[in-house]
Amino acid sequence: MPDARRKPSDRSTRDPFVALVRAVGYRPLTALEASARLGKLGFDSDQVDAAIARGRDERILDDGKLAEDYLVLRAERRLEGPRRLIRELVGRGVDESLCESAWQRLVALGDVDEDALLTRRLDRLLAAPRSNTSNERRRVYNALLRAGFEPSAARDAVIKRDIR
Repeated sequence: MPDARRKPSDRSTRDPFVALVRAVGYRPLTALEASARLGKLGFDSDQVDAAIARGRDERILDDGKLAEDYLVLRAERRLEGPRRLIRELVGRGVDESLCESAWQRLVALGDVDEDALLTRRLDRLLAAPRSNTSNERRRVYNALLRAGFEPSAARDAVIKRDIR
């Protein structure tokens, strides 16, 4: 059975590092994603490992920087909490401890305000006209949990707003 991976064509490149630079130029990639991308292009594992190492040395691949940028942008644009954002990054191949330290660093530097983020998300949830039922508190609380906020912070925000 033939190998399902594509071989580097003459039109693309035969240098895995150049292919890596091109791929990262389109979209920031984690080291794991870049490795998979180069493998799909038909480069063997030694070539891929060498290109990934060179990419890290030249700071083209930096999972820590990618995590910080991702956390800031997604928190601001999608109003999601740290648990969800970190879970997404871990799914992309970034080490969980690296993600958590990046989040803590962003909070400490003031680049992300977790309380303001939670408040903005809560405002969005409450903007839609809803009937004031006993299920409303559960709906809002669960929506905040799905958005990645800590259970205690979500509970406190719902209680503070006195949602019935």
